[in-house]
Amino acid sequence: MTIFSRFFVKTFIILYNSSMIKKRMMAHSRYDDVMLTRYKALHEDQQRRQQYWAMLRRAREDFGKTGNLYTDPYAFSHHLQKIYGLRPELDGSLNYTQSYTVIDEKKYLLFLLKYGS
Repeated sequence: MTIFSRFFVKTFIILYNSSMIKKRMMAHSRYDDVMLTRYKALHEDQQRRQQYWAMLRRAREDFGKTGNLYTDPYAFSHHLQKIYGLRPELDGSLNYTQSYTVIDEKKYLLFLLKYGS
């Protein structure tokens, strides 16, 4: 092999390896972008859930201050539907879940203004 051909082979190997490194780096950066997007979405969902539970706690405290008795397990749920236009979903054990339905948007806006942070 001549000096020129050795130089050409070494240059080709270096360029090939650098292009493979670039491809790997691009693949990693795309993966990192996807993972970052997923993390942000999960974090935003978690923040919305925490805010919803905090608003429900504050509404429950106000509901208890009005002197309402807790004889009916659905009393608080009916109160939220009637006053704030919000229907929280209950599971089989009468525990509140993170899902809810907005019945009346104007009343729900009042709920958000009063108990939102």
